[in-house]
Amino acid sequence: MKKPTGRKRTSASHRRSEAAKKAWETRRLSGKGRINVSLLDIIDAGLLKPPVKLIRRYKGHELEAELLPNGKVRFQGESYNSPSAAGAYARGSITGKPMSTHGWRFWQYKDENGNLIELDTARQEFLKRKS
Repeated sequence: MKKPTGRKRTSASHRRSEAAKKAWETRRLSGKGRINVSLLDIIDAGLLKPPVKLIRRYKGHELEAELLPNGKVRFQGESYNSPSAAGAYARGSITGKPMSTHGWRFWQYKDENGNLIELDTARQEFLKRKS
């Protein structure tokens, strides 16, 4: 029989440093090692304040969508759970079929100076603040 050492047994998660815990919590990894960030994360962090007009010039067409307060993207009256899903259907509205789309890089919005900014810029800022 082992003699008690006087210290509590703790799980691995309790032994992690606070910095490691924070990193672990903010690095929700998806299938290919990408960090999974939602539009709602971006909104909750105050980086974008809906409604936000999302735009993209694609094959000579102006496409418009709207970032909603619930983190969804509305395109042509339909709400999508991610910018990629909305981008796929937006491109499909031009090509005739939905196309795989990196929505964070596809959609743009105008900053306070009227400059077009990729949606991914807000995502990268969120990740920078979390690290």
